Amino acid sequence: MAITQWITSLRIVLLERSFEKDNNGLEVEIKAKSIYQPRKNLGHYKAPAGDANVQYQQLKQKAMELLTDIIAAGGTREDSRMLIETVRTPAVTYTVGQSYIGDTRLDEINKVTMGRMIAASGYDRNMAQKIAQALIELGGAGFVPLKVNAYYSYIMNFLKHWNTPDEEIGKVLRIVYAWAMETTGVLFLILNSPKIHIRSEEHTV
Repeated sequence: MAITQWITSLRIVLLERSFEKDNNGLEVEIKAKSIYQPRKNLGHYKAPAGDANVQYQQLKQKAMELLTDIIAAGGTREDSRMLIETVRTPAVTYTVGQSYIGDTRLDEINKVTMGRMIAASGYDRNMAQKIAQALIELGGAGFVPLKVNAYYSYIMNFLKHWNTPDEEIGKVLRIVYAWAMETTGVLFLILNSPKIHIRSEEHTV
């Protein structure tokens, strides 16, 4: 039987080992992985309860290395833009929706790569950020910031799990939703009134 104890309001530790019985009735130790220890999963690093520093450094390194390789390939500006959109962008944005990297760090990754991406695609690297990040359909260059990709992924992940009410993640999500309403003291459904500002604190779940 596993026994846990809260050390602080944000940290919990396992006090006793957890055992299960195999087909022969013998106890088998279940070795739990620490949620504070970064580990590589499906090609990227995660540390749900850590400061996400390892994940941030790895993502930043991947963003810079892929861009360097694309520029070193020596293609035309059309080739470079195509590789940025089909190789570099998916590889970098794939994980941000499931990460705990804050806006400041995502902006830092943009800061060290955006100018080179813009120049490699044939634009003036000193163009206004609002133009560089605006949609092509609206006359912009279409370089979407990482944090915008993250927000989009957050919403899509929420909708995906919200639409699975019979699965464990769907049940947990509804518990968190009910808890959020309880702690903020509102008497209306939060999702039905998105324009109403509610005081909240940032946490990771």
